[in-house]
Amino acid sequence: GEVGLAFGLVNMFVTDEGHIYGKDFGKYQFALAEHVRTGNARYSRNKKNNPGRKKYYAQKQRLEAALHTYVNGEINRLLETEKPGQIYIPKLPRSSRAGVNKTYNHAVSMWQKGYVKGRLTQKCRERSIGLTEVWGKNISIECSQCEATGKKVKDVFFCEICGLELPERVNTARNVLKRGIVNRN
Repeated sequence: GEVGLAFGLVNMFVTDEGHIYGKDFGKYQFALAEHVRTGNARYSRNKKNNPGRKKYYAQKQRLEAALHTYVNGEINRLLETEKPGQIYIPKLPRSSRAGVNKTYNHAVSMWQKGYVKGRLTQKCRERSIGLTEVWGKNISIECSQCEATGKKVKDVFFCEICGLELPERVNTARNVLKRGIVNRN
């Protein structure tokens, strides 16, 4: 069948049926982002006395390699478990540096969504699985049942019109699937 996916910074993928792939993605992503953030700050403070960044880069490469290995494993698990013929994903917006929390902002700006999307694209191509991007504007606040605008509170989507209450990422994935099917026809 057809699968709608919602991307996330904490959980890598959530399907339209609520299956989660990459539950530890956020841990890997935040560890890498925190290493870069603190390493840059430390380097800037001690730039004159610092002989080089070899140790910093070695640790960064280890963290990136662990993240990339995890991403590839979870994409393989997704494709083997769901056995899709067609996958729909939202067109992702650019990263924004706006916000309040510096640690979270840095993690978002370093979000490896390009790598994740690239690996998903490659693995779908290798397995002859269709991969289609759908228009993503307001996809997370639209009710997947009645198409009204709903509210998100602490990762839960609620529609006041029809009463639908779902995890926000499941609602988003269902909207991705709906938009993909509509665009296909």
